[in-house]
Amino acid sequence: MKRNCLLIFILSIIFINCDAQTTSKHSVVQYRNNNKATYADVNIYILIDSIKITAKKEGFFYFLPLIDTSKTINLVVEINKKEFISTRHKAWWINGGSRIDFGKITKINKLLSVAKYNDMDKSEGNWDIFSKRFFIADGGTIDIQNPTTVKELNFLRISPN
Repeated sequence: MKRNCLLIFILSIIFINCDAQTTSKHSVVQYRNNNKATYADVNIYILIDSIKITAKKEGFFYFLPLIDTSKTINLVVEINKKEFISTRHKAWWINGGSRIDFGKITKINKLLSVAKYNDMDKSEGNWDIFSKRFFIADGGTIDIQNPTTVKELNFLRISPN
């Protein structure tokens, strides 16, 4: 009887540890001028207290280890030696996985503003705000203060699961 109980206890511990989630899964979508694109050299990592932890790529997904939720992190996407760095976030923000969208827009004048989309005119109260907010890939928006002076726009959008 003691043997059976010990065996059940050991097997329970093994199954609990094997089933524990140790990584977070992140999908990555790349854009060039609001069209999906593929970049040759993509590297994703997080920075925690000046420590770099690189994501492991498997198929179309990147996997990062789960991080202590009290820590703050920066998520970095490096494409062809150019870095896109997120603002600081608590680690729980990406521990559940995320969708990472990044890209480059060189045709700023082709972007549709929220004001134009809604047929607003200059006399409306929020026109100044919405005339500087533009749609980018997959329905996201971005604010550009002086769109006529911007030649190239690089963006990083992280949507936690």
